[in-house]
Parts: sequence; C-alpha cells; structure tokens
Amino acid sequence: MVKHITEILKENDFDVEVGVYVVETAFESHLVTGDDPTFAILLEYDALPEIGHSCGHNVMAATGLNAYLALAALVRKNPNSFKCTVKYIATPVEEGYSGKEVMARGGAFKPEYLDACIMVHSCGYDLADQVWPRRSVLNVTFHGIAAHASSQPFMGLNALDAAAMMYQGLAVLRLQVLPSDRIHAVITKGGTCQSIATGEAEMKFYFRSKFPDTLKDLSRRVENVVKGATQMTDYGVDIEWGYSPVTLGVRANYQLVSRWVEA
Repeated sequence: MVKHITEILKENDFDVEVGVYVVETAFESHLVTGDDPTFAILLEYDALPEIGHSCGHNVMAATGLNAYLALAALVRKNPNSFKCTVKYIATPVEEGYSGKEVMARGGAFKPEYLDACIMVHSCGYDLADQVWPRRSVLNVTFHGIAAHASSQPFMGLNALDAAAMMYQGLAVLRLQVLPSDRIHAVITKGGTCQSIATGEAEMKFYFRSKFPDTLKDLSRRVENVVKGATQMTDYGVDIEWGYSPVTLGVRANYQLVSRWVEA
C-alpha cells in the first residue's frame, strides 16, 4: 500500500518522504501555497491479519489521497485559490497498535509545526464527530506444569485452566463496568495436544473506556481478575501492560467540524 500510494504521488509531481517520525511505513508529502496556517490530511491503510480490511482503512486511504490530489489540482489551476501549507501524512499501524501515538512522540503533530489535522473514518452512517474511547493493551502468560493428562494429571498444573478462569472472570466483570467500557480478549496459546496438560497459556486483551480515569480504573480491575485466576490455582503469571502505547481519545475541533458539516 505504501509503495502504491507513494508512486501515485510521485507520478503527480509530489515530494514524498517515507519512514518519517520513527515509523517505517509512514510517509509525508507537502503542498505549499503560503505560510500559515499549516494543516494535515491524514490517511490510514492497515488491515487485520487473516481477515483484511474491517474498518475500511482502504477506503480511508483512497479518500485522503483523492482529497490531496483534488486540492493540488485546484491550486495548480488557480494559485490564489488556497493560501496555506498542507501536509499529507500517512499514519499506519492503527490496527492493533497506536501508530499515531508513536508518530506524535516522534514529532509529527507538534503545535509549532501543525495547526490542525483532518481525516475521515469509515462508518455505517453519516457522522461528523464521534466519541473515540481510550484504549490500553495487555498480554498475560500463565505458567503451569506440563503433564500427561490421562496417566498423571495430578503431576501437572494446566495453564489453560487459569486462562479459562480469567476469561470467565472478565465475563462477570463486563456486567459491572460502565456502558462505554469495552473488554476484548483472545486466547492465543492454549496447548498443542489434548493428552498433555498445558504448561503455558497466553492471552491478549484490549480495554477501552471513554475517559483516562475510567480507563485506569478498568485496567486496575482487570489486573485483579488476572491475579485472582492465578491465586485460585497457584500458577505463575507474567503481566505485560502497554506493549503498545495507550491510545487517548480524539479531541475534535468543533469549528472545523461545523464548517465540514456546512460544506
């Protein structure tokens, strides 16, 4: 996708820099018709493993590209039609990671360089502004003792049992969290053979909440579920928070949103 989009940009005589803001698959281009203000058109193009596009990032990439090309065509036809600096910034690594947060730490969105950003996101209906919940990520590895599940099950500790208990604990927790909270879980490793008590089980999680404080509280309660599952069975556990930076909510510029709706 990076190669395809950047080739289109180069064919239309745009400068392109790939690998910007410490993200290998991010790129940036510029359309300069004046000095201030400076705003960015953002695009995403991620897909999910073994599934493909689910959020419509392919549509978002095409929309951002065409907006940039259309604006450039307008300026080239009438140089006085638009007076500012436009950045076209690809923000990949959004499925399962926090690409924009990494790029922000790399300097992509510093206020002294950028006044505002615009982009579209696929949705099932027309929507100008939306609450984007904060998200944190968690990996959990339960350590048991492998043993033959038929002849000597008493010699082992089945780590899959701990994963199952944690999953059920989260099912109970879901009934007691805020309506805006979300808990997503998957067991990525649960054993390789039915006749062997699993020595190690792995789980991966997303947790989402509307506010930073509620996300912090949800994370605390989830960690208590993890510890409870291990204490019930005397398993060892590795708890890894934040292999991806915490994703905070989008702060909408309501003046831009209002002009968008009006236009």
